[in-house]
Amino acid sequence: MSELYYHEFSSFPHWVQESALFIYNSIKTAYEFQNQPIVCLAGGNTPIPVYRALTNLLSALPADFAVPSVSGTSSVPSGFDTTDEPITTRKPLLIIPGDERITGTSHLQCSNRNESMLREVFHTLLSSRQAELISWYKEYYTSSYYERNSINTETVALSTTQNTSQICIHMNDYITRLKQVRGPLFDCVVLGVGADGHIAGIFDANARTIEEEKSVSALFTAPAEPRQRVSLLPHILRDSSATLVLVQARGKEVVIKSILEGTHYLINKSICQNAVLYCYTGN
Repeated sequence: MSELYYHEFSSFPHWVQESALFIYNSIKTAYEFQNQPIVCLAGGNTPIPVYRALTNLLSALPADFAVPSVSGTSSVPSGFDTTDEPITTRKPLLIIPGDERITGTSHLQCSNRNESMLREVFHTLLSSRQAELISWYKEYYTSSYYERNSINTETVALSTTQNTSQICIHMNDYITRLKQVRGPLFDCVVLGVGADGHIAGIFDANARTIEEEKSVSALFTAPAEPRQRVSLLPHILRDSSATLVLVQARGKEVVIKSILEGTHYLINKSICQNAVLYCYTGN
């Protein structure tokens, strides 16, 4: 039977540090078993200080920590190291956003994407190739946008349902191929909870129907801008060795109550099996 471990923190720094350590230990364990760590991270503002603390912890790891002598040989997507040659540094941490916001191409609009936040927070690790971010926008945008802070003239605007569906196709293909050589898929999944109870980019009044989806990801409509969202589905999000739910209690008291009472379907029944929920209760 699945259980949810709930812990309250009245100190914000303590909540940040313990949350960062939870993710760090999952990554460190993967390295110790000579696996390439893969984490699925939530967007939004709540986890930003946790990710900054995590960056500091990972930056302190020596380059030769738990370096495997030879990597695997299976065919998987780019970013996942499966070369046959011995390597002298550890494999990069793979970061996959659990959901993404579909926006226009202006700098202001792009700044609302989860990818933009993650690239900014993990900039040091990404620039040193200690980490790699797998983009939902890969087929449409190049990393040069984030490096130059300006849009490529050949970029395609994602303003139609047809184009946003293409993002799902790209991520579906990537995750499907990754699952062929990974089990569990993620070493750690980090989730947030909205005041309306949504998880990742899943905004749906009838969450039970989502569980019947066979694909990896799907399109959803949020109640606020940017309204178009793409998100990994529950059966993918729960395919993880560890799951951490980050919540700040203010304004989310009703949602937290439903989680603790076991009535929040996505948290209690669909995604978070044997998960840890760290809740900051201060203001």
